Amino acid sequence: MKPLPIKIIAGATVVKPNGETGRETVIIEGSRIRELTTEPPAGMLLSHEDVEVINADGHFLSCGLIDQHINGALLCDFNQTSLSDLQQVLRLLPRYGVTGILPTVITAPVMDMMTAIGTMEEAIHHRKSGHCRVLGLHIEGPFIQPEYRGTHPAAEIPGTINLTDLETLISPNTRLISLAPEKDPDGAAITRLVKKGIRVCAGHSNATVEEMHRAIGFGLCGVTHLFNAMRPFHHREPGIIGVTLAHKELYAELICDGVHVHPEALKATLNAKGADRLILVSDAMQLAGAEEGATVAFAGTRVTLGDGRALNAEGKLAGAAQLLDRCIRNLVGWKVVDFPTAIRMATQSPAEFLDLKEYGRIAPGAMADLVLWDEERLEVQATWVGGQQVYDRRKTVNTAPA
Repeated sequence: MKPLPIKIIAGATVVKPNGETGRETVIIEGSRIRELTTEPPAGMLLSHEDVEVINADGHFLSCGLIDQHINGALLCDFNQTSLSDLQQVLRLLPRYGVTGILPTVITAPVMDMMTAIGTMEEAIHHRKSGHCRVLGLHIEGPFIQPEYRGTHPAAEIPGTINLTDLETLISPNTRLISLAPEKDPDGAAITRLVKKGIRVCAGHSNATVEEMHRAIGFGLCGVTHLFNAMRPFHHREPGIIGVTLAHKELYAELICDGVHVHPEALKATLNAKGADRLILVSDAMQLAGAEEGATVAFAGTRVTLGDGRALNAEGKLAGAAQLLDRCIRNLVGWKVVDFPTAIRMATQSPAEFLDLKEYGRIAPGAMADLVLWDEERLEVQATWVGGQQVYDRRKTVNTAPA
């Protein structure tokens, strides 16, 4: 059997699990990380014929970013995309350091949601080498609270959770469902989902403390885009926000685009929970990566990108328009966290939440989904997916096959 090719990334400051860093050499064998070493790999250079050495002095090396909540990007709406358009986005996302996503399907007519889910499943089964991975699906809606629907169309939100309708939206690779827990008072929906191995998050919700406690008892384990589209915090009825901050076992998504959550609120959340249960998400819609002034149809309304904000005709936020690499630079620039901690929130935290044991860390045996960052500007310089280099900033084009 022909030995697997070896890649050696030398001289980088490696961001390891739990935010630790060290100047080490990462050795990749085939699609996985073989080892980390501080010793020059001279013996390997002599004993293997197919060895590539990458000099990464002056760079951070992290594992690939995982975005568990992304509605679209680069003018592609995941609710209405074709397989070819979706694959084009998956080809380009690694240039932003994103190597794994849970494409999010939001509230729409049930048949439209089923069609979109089918497209996502098809992308998983027909994955192209070097493309960003579809690690599962996130279904956000339609079982949400109309009062906090955001851009979700009110006409498609049912009054109660019908378990038959819920089952029609579950596909083989569904990993996460966001719903309003107050719509599931007896826990029938949450219990059924948890038994299937699906993570359940509270989102677009008016749940009280009591309703949140009850849902946690049924198996609810996270909160969708904390602070956004939910009952505000009040000291007499803290609601979802209060429960999330008080219960460290709950995971919580955060949108760090400078629009959805103020940096001081982010700092307070970090102080209350720590980084290990906080998940950085983009919640991006199709205007992420588009030119300023671009206008698209999203969730039944016209949305325009202006000053980094996706705004509908009423001037209200209609989703986010920044991808994870920009969100990481925001967190560091605002001095909310340091770079290794921001990386943890976009890699290890979602991988642990979603039980993706082969991803989200630089360690022997893990998949070699890696990102090289400039240490000064924190811009993505190169990306590898499964040990294959698919982006090199110096070439200014994505090198993955179309």
